Amino acid sequence: MNFRFEKWGVRFHIGIGRTTKVQGVNSDLGDGYHFLMWDFDNVNEAALRRELSYIQDTFGLPDIHVLSTGLPDYYHAYCFARLKWREARAVIAATELVDRVYLTLGMMRGYFTLRFSDKRGRSISKAFTLPSDIPATVDAGEVVSFLEYTTKRR
Repeated sequence: MNFRFEKWGVRFHIGIGRTTKVQGVNSDLGDGYHFLMWDFDNVNEAALRRELSYIQDTFGLPDIHVLSTGLPDYYHAYCFARLKWREARAVIAATELVDRVYLTLGMMRGYFTLRFSDKRGRSISKAFTLPSDIPATVDAGEVVSFLEYTTKRR
């Protein structure tokens, strides 16, 4: 439920909705670099494979690991490439099928965040990997920025 009104040249918005707490990981490696993370909503697997393969080839990226979020055609993807924030956001922004709300929030915050915990009984699970001859430049042990956050219950 949402309420909106304007008064004195200001728009007010009040929203009520169900939320849930989840565990997430941030792209920020803490040393001025980020690794790549994508969120895809309502994208079929064949189109996702084509898009990420194109991005991988265009930017010379290592393996891209794609996970199902527990809903059909909803995915997260990770690539352990060490990039400056400007480069990381350019790669994510160049990905046409990425969720635009996710992209916008990440750009505003200065890092990307994805859920890794269950959400209303939906678990994250491996979908597929796009292999590459390019070696990863981030070790999973370098990923150190985690948080609990509130999100919409879907």
